[in-house]
Parts: sequence; C-alpha cells; structure tokens
Amino acid sequence: FAHGMPYFAVAAALMRDGRPVLGAIYAPVFDECFAAAAGGGAWLNGRRVRLEKTLPLAEAVAVVESKRLRKALAARIATRPPVHAVRNWGASTMDWCNMAAGRADVMLHGAQKLWDYAAGVLILLEAGGRVVAIETDDYWALDPWQRSVVAARDDALLAEWKRWVRAVDQL
Repeated sequence: FAHGMPYFAVAAALMRDGRPVLGAIYAPVFDECFAAAAGGGAWLNGRRVRLEKTLPLAEAVAVVESKRLRKALAARIATRPPVHAVRNWGASTMDWCNMAAGRADVMLHGAQKLWDYAAGVLILLEAGGRVVAIETDDYWALDPWQRSVVAARDDALLAEWKRWVRAVDQL
C-alpha cells in the first residue's frame, strides 16, 4: 500500500480470551469483503465460503513469506519446494482470504503479527481450513503478538505440509 501496490486490505477482529470471535477483511481494490463469526461460517461479499477436499501437496499452490523463516527452510522452499507453485504477494491479511476462497492451498509464515492474522485465521477456520504453528500443533499456545503459521485447506493436506515443513525446519 505504501508503495502504491494494489494488493492490500483493511482488517478488524474482536478477540475473546486470546481468540478471534468476529473478523472482517475488506480489499477495496477487488471490492471483496470477507467476514466470519466463530461457529457461524465464513462469507465473501455475502456468499458462504466453504473449502472442499483438495489435492496432493505436489499439486498445491503455496503462499509463503520466507523472510522470517529459518534459513534452511527458506532456502528449500526457494530451490526445491514440495508444491506446484510458491507465491507471495506481500499482504498476509489477504493471504488468509485467498486460502479461504480456495485460491491457494497451503500457507507458511515465520511470524505474523496479531493484526496480520486475527481476522484471517478465523475466516480460514470457518471456511473449513486448518492451522498449526511451525513449533506446535496448538496454534493458540504461542505468543498472541507474533505467531508462525502452517495452514492448509483440509486435514490431509495440512498433515502432509506440516510434516514437510517441520522436517526441513529441523535441518
């Protein structure tokens, strides 16, 4: 946004006990408004968003922010990724939305700030997606001000992605 790139959004979330219960993200350039309520589903411009079972990891599109990953993991993602394609548009708030809309299959980020993930993680979860952290399966156990992200469209894809990420992160 600050450099004139048209890929940005405004996000807001209501948190209770360290977890989002309401979230909304609006991308004005695309006129897309994503919203979710805990237990109430995810929505894009008033239409329900629901992820379906996906493909194998080798065919997946990954959204990856590598600058906060350990060097070995960032290098492996850049040189020998286990996915079909790796993308990074520079707005992690929008990455959550693209995951929820089915435009990306997996996501990896070394450390997101609360304002980057609070609304988006709720939207993805309510759309049927799954999330853990690089360090632990309990995403909510980490410091709320900064969390790593390993996310996928469904349980099977998350298991495969998480296994690969954690194995390479330990190198």
